[in-house]
Amino acid sequence: MKIKRIVIAALALLLGLSAFSCGRAVPHGTETGDERKTEVPDSLTEKPDTAGETQAPEQKKTLKVLATGHSNIVTSVSYLTYIARDLGTDMLVGLVWRGDATFGTYVNLCNARNSFGYEKSNYSLFQNAVATEKTFNQYLVEEDWDIITINQGHLFNGYDSKDDLPALLKIIRKKCPDTPIYNNISLAFMDGCTNQQFQTDFRGDADVMFNAVLEDVKENIAPNPEIAAMIPTGTLIKSLTTSKYKNILYVADKIHLGVYGSYAAGVLWYAVLTGESVEGLTWMPAGMDPEFRDLVIETVPKILANPYQVIDFGEKDGGSEQQDAIEFKAKVTLDYTDGGYFAKFEDFLVTANDRGGVDVSSENGVEIRCIWAFTNETVKDHPILNYSLWDEGVSKICVTKYWNDGVGDLELPVDVGPHSVDLEALFREIDTSNTLGYTYVTVYTSSTEPVCISHFCLMKDSIAG
Repeated sequence: MKIKRIVIAALALLLGLSAFSCGRAVPHGTETGDERKTEVPDSLTEKPDTAGETQAPEQKKTLKVLATGHSNIVTSVSYLTYIARDLGTDMLVGLVWRGDATFGTYVNLCNARNSFGYEKSNYSLFQNAVATEKTFNQYLVEEDWDIITINQGHLFNGYDSKDDLPALLKIIRKKCPDTPIYNNISLAFMDGCTNQQFQTDFRGDADVMFNAVLEDVKENIAPNPEIAAMIPTGTLIKSLTTSKYKNILYVADKIHLGVYGSYAAGVLWYAVLTGESVEGLTWMPAGMDPEFRDLVIETVPKILANPYQVIDFGEKDGGSEQQDAIEFKAKVTLDYTDGGYFAKFEDFLVTANDRGGVDVSSENGVEIRCIWAFTNETVKDHPILNYSLWDEGVSKICVTKYWNDGVGDLELPVDVGPHSVDLEALFREIDTSNTLGYTYVTVYTSSTEPVCISHFCLMKDSIAG
């Protein structure tokens, strides 16, 4: 049954008033929240006498969500279906995205083919959302969506929520007249991001950008009665940048969410879309600090109770230097600190890509390798290895402190999706006393087609702060 559109003046996540199909979403006007129970008359809870009757098993409803926006929507929903499955919810997510997209982009290209990446799944990391022949208008009616989410591109030139939002809502309403529409509050970039427009428009200041996002949301988006609820992703992530995990929420470009930031966003999205508690969540990506999961579970209800208010965890100061990252490069180096590779097979091809990483391939189709080397001091200062794989073309990634083929090699995950590995923790139980003072990261592939490794970098340890 299609959810009727709702406009709620004041509601918090912990209110138990909504059925699953409606969800206890965060209305855009919410400022405070209290936990209360709804009293139900006995007459509405008494079970009828069904002795002798065979009861059909209750069918579990699939919650169908169409998420639209730009690249940070991809990172926001990366873990959403995994979280939903862990919490016992059947959720189908359709992801529509286009890099640098604003509301106006969707308006202007709503009937254009091959203009938006798309992937639909109930259990996916959404790394394969590619352009298809279908248009945005066609995606709107591909399923009987329960919720549609939108997201303004606040960094990009020409965004105009005041005029473009009504135009976008008109397009959506023509195809989906009764589907609730939620707005995602955009991310601010991190201090230290070198993006030129971030520097120009917001003076390179994350606080300035976040305040600009909130101002636009409050003045031009939240007042629109078609917006049923807010998903305060930007507020949650901004709050977590004041925690001890501030340095690994984003990948090296300080624009896109990494493993930790994507996980936090996914937990928040689940809470808003379903209206359910996240207290029972146990799943998390391999290698994640359980304390971070617990912090997110504790923080999400507080953010939903006041979606415009940043929570200060007191760890913000002194973060700029600690946020430095070393990107893996497609050039040879003898420095062993700058991210260049140390050695490779002649037929191993490696080129820089525009996703903060490298594309790799094997010219002759035989499995060969490229080795990046770093001094142990460099790894000690930057122990978090981040990388995202977009397909299955990488056969192995290994790390070792020994310069002997196969000796001490530790294999890392190569499944599609984002990964974050604490190298210092990995080597902690291994005797490395007879090594040469270097750490080697080796990538193997036999693919003749370029394989993308994005957000490939060493980062500062978030907890060492």
